[in-house]
Amino acid sequence: MQRNRMIRTAVLVTITLAITSGLSGEEADRDKPNPIVTGDQGLADITLLDGFAGTVFAEPSLLNQPIAIAFDDRGRLWVAETLAYQNNGRSRFAEGRDRIVILEDQDGDGVHDKRTIFHEKLNRISAIAIGFGGVWVGATPYLQFIPDRDGDDKPDSEPETVLDGWDYLTHHFINSFIWGPDGWLYGLKGIGRSEVGIPGTPGKERLMIQNGVWRYHPTKRKVESWCRGSYNPWGIDYDDHGELFQVTCITEHLYHAVQGARLDNRDWCLGPYIYDYMKCIADHSHRKMAGGHSHCGLTVYLGDAFPEQYRNRLFMGNVNGRRVNVDIPVAKGSGYSAGHGDDLLITKDNFFLPVQLKYGADGAIYVCDFYEKRICWGEKEDHLYDGRILKIHHKSTQPKPVQVNIGKLSDDELVALQLHRNDWFVRRARLQLQARGPNPKVHQALLEILRTHEELPRRLRALWALHATQGLTEDIILESLQSPHAHVRAWTVQLACEDQKPAQSILERFTTLAKDDPSPVVRRYLASALPRLPEQDQWRLLNGLTLHTEDNSDPNIPMLLWYGLEPLIAKDAAPAIALLPNMGLSQLRRFSARRITALNNESILDQLITALGQVDNDTLRLDIAGGIVDQLLTSRARPKLPASWPETRKHMLASPTNSLHALAEDLSLIFGDPAGVDPLRKLILDVNRKDGQRADALNKFAQLGLPDLLMVLQQLFKQPGLVDNGSLLQQSFEVFSQNRFKETAATILEIYPALKLDQKRKALYVLVSRLDHAQAVAGAINDARVAPGDLTQDLVRRAYALKVSDLDQSLLRHWGVARQTPRDKRELIGKLKSQLQEALKSSQVNRSNGRLLFDNLCLTCHRLHDAGGSLGPDLTGSNRFDLDYLLENIVDPNAAVDKSYILQTIHTFDERVLSGVIQNSDKDSLSLKTVTGPIQLSRNEIAEMKNTKMSAMPEGLLQGLKPDQIRDLVAYLQSKEQVPTGK
Repeated sequence: MQRNRMIRTAVLVTITLAITSGLSGEEADRDKPNPIVTGDQGLADITLLDGFAGTVFAEPSLLNQPIAIAFDDRGRLWVAETLAYQNNGRSRFAEGRDRIVILEDQDGDGVHDKRTIFHEKLNRISAIAIGFGGVWVGATPYLQFIPDRDGDDKPDSEPETVLDGWDYLTHHFINSFIWGPDGWLYGLKGIGRSEVGIPGTPGKERLMIQNGVWRYHPTKRKVESWCRGSYNPWGIDYDDHGELFQVTCITEHLYHAVQGARLDNRDWCLGPYIYDYMKCIADHSHRKMAGGHSHCGLTVYLGDAFPEQYRNRLFMGNVNGRRVNVDIPVAKGSGYSAGHGDDLLITKDNFFLPVQLKYGADGAIYVCDFYEKRICWGEKEDHLYDGRILKIHHKSTQPKPVQVNIGKLSDDELVALQLHRNDWFVRRARLQLQARGPNPKVHQALLEILRTHEELPRRLRALWALHATQGLTEDIILESLQSPHAHVRAWTVQLACEDQKPAQSILERFTTLAKDDPSPVVRRYLASALPRLPEQDQWRLLNGLTLHTEDNSDPNIPMLLWYGLEPLIAKDAAPAIALLPNMGLSQLRRFSARRITALNNESILDQLITALGQVDNDTLRLDIAGGIVDQLLTSRARPKLPASWPETRKHMLASPTNSLHALAEDLSLIFGDPAGVDPLRKLILDVNRKDGQRADALNKFAQLGLPDLLMVLQQLFKQPGLVDNGSLLQQSFEVFSQNRFKETAATILEIYPALKLDQKRKALYVLVSRLDHAQAVAGAINDARVAPGDLTQDLVRRAYALKVSDLDQSLLRHWGVARQTPRDKRELIGKLKSQLQEALKSSQVNRSNGRLLFDNLCLTCHRLHDAGGSLGPDLTGSNRFDLDYLLENIVDPNAAVDKSYILQTIHTFDERVLSGVIQNSDKDSLSLKTVTGPIQLSRNEIAEMKNTKMSAMPEGLLQGLKPDQIRDLVAYLQSKEQVPTGK
């Protein structure tokens, strides 16, 4: 105890130093790494938002990389410490080094003064939650429960595995446990595929979870996917209305975690028929304005120790920015838009790594600081045996430890806590009521709050507690579905579908709400409920929900309806086709038409085309036809001409809408309708039409994969004026490149002699792109239809990559040698390119200094701007403005070598050794071009001559040069005119 007193004396340094307001634009200074923060140094490097102060609740010397925190019924802080969190998912230590400790502040000075080790033989801990008589632990590959039903802070037994199958991709472990309003344990899962289930569950019965929110019911022993997507989420919480929010690393930082959502995630969870995602709700990015984009830890503040303006604000750790950001959600349609608030905390300490935030019984926010310099935690032993917990409060209050034990309270007291201002008490009390089970007296008291309380959040708390205690009867549900409060109606929809068996009377009420409810929030909850209802009732709801044109701009409803509708279309498209003319949502119409088309069923497609012809509204026609075209343009399958198409086409062309005409033309082409194909073919071959128009027509013809594409190309290449139609010729080359025709080489080589040099090289790129044409290219080189000068180094490298012996021999005989650039050189080229792309923009570029370097390194062999030697190529007219070209030739000069510049080594009978390139040769003599000048040799003087198959240019030219010297040299090589020589 005395030791703790000494620690507090040193540690109780408030974070009021350098307090300012409006800190969101500041950047943490990371130029100099800071040493570990100890009790003596305190928190002098931390700056808080005006009006806030704090303490180090737990100092580094007592914690080993804390990764998660949770509160128990007594308000004590439980901390999960991990030494096993390694980048490959496997610890470099022996098993059993992770632990859980309990911290208490008994005297109210803001620093813990009691520490209890609960369990210290765990592995890969990443999340914890307290409830139902024990501790729930995320410990990959398991979700475990450690019972402590007598509350003596000692495990009753070894951990019980309740779920297994979580994958080992470390930086994306299961994380961020919270107890939801509905009584489920919610958690997040980052990148990686996990096949999750109760131990012993067969593989085919397991739930696949990746990228998103999942939940587990502690008494029903069920696991579900709540919503999918986002990118490496780490931090989740809900607001006064029970709306879930989550933060992520890597991409956009904030999402509304709606049930059934597919959140934007760089296509990581893309299904073939998802088509689009629900987007980040933040109207800003933290990449520039607040230090970084990678976020860990989220708490939606519902405590009672901050000023009212902070209630429902989102406090999130920013691990790149070394700070705690604050976002402010504002209602938008059925969801939210979030603006940026002033940052709560900024530090210059490089090791500050906030991974979880929670408010406690005292209303203060506790920040779990993993304290590691590297974002991918645990990669190096920077600070493996430390970490800290910060406690932040508003100066208008002095949070004191709350002497409470929720588990010891009576049922009446627990019900009364549903009205507490601090949601910490509400949540812990609801959890305790849930654990105790049904109680009619509790149900009656909660029902009174639900019916009569003036504040909506209190009514919602009563509703949630009724559900958690199994008190939501059919009558109460029907009554609540008629509540004047939209969020009560909305939540009643969700809770009525928890077991996916709502009564028929409830389903009928759902149908009425789907059609008539004025609230987008209620309609959104109904859309989320679709997959949890019987199929016939899903269609009944869709008939109502899809009528609401006012939801076209909603951030959630159109996509949720699509995620519910798509599986139904896969089973039976007929109801969806019947629904199309009445759909009020443009995106849903287009997606539905696209998905129906994707069924690749001729009969169903004909029904869809018939329905399209019967619609007399051009807005609807555009969506339906657009969806059909979207699918057919991305599919290789080309359907037969539907019987209903000619009549539908006639109706579409009778419209005054030009964009509808264009879609009709596209569909005619796709279906192979002569009415559409013939005009397009004529346009391509019409020499009197503009070059660009013909090129666009050919592009469309090729995209549609029409069967006579090759015939059109062959006719086109017989037209004498094609060489002068640059766009059309270029488009032709692209079409040949993208399609596999055995006649490609013959068609291109027939016109080849008439092409200009740049056109020849484009033609050759087509021919060396496929193995099919290798023999034809070899023959063309041998009979001089393709001259050596037509070939560039890159072309030759590609040709050698085909690995066709005849072509290799032709190139060696007529051009030179080539090989693939080794991996180490490719990596160096990539690194140099990345550096130079920015460096060359610098105002510090000195081309005169670059010329001096060129004179010292290159001038002997190369000529540039009318100065230099002739052993190597003249660089003045080379492709030197292409950075890739320059770096490839400098770093790996032997990758492709023109025979005119292959280094020859000659040994003479008088024991000279000469190196150079052959300038001229005949049967009697040769002229060798060397660094010192040309040397004439008689064949009789030569004892041995060896072709090195290497360039005369040495490798490693840039070795020993500083970055600014490389920058200046490259800048000079790319200069458009001569510059003065540097000094």
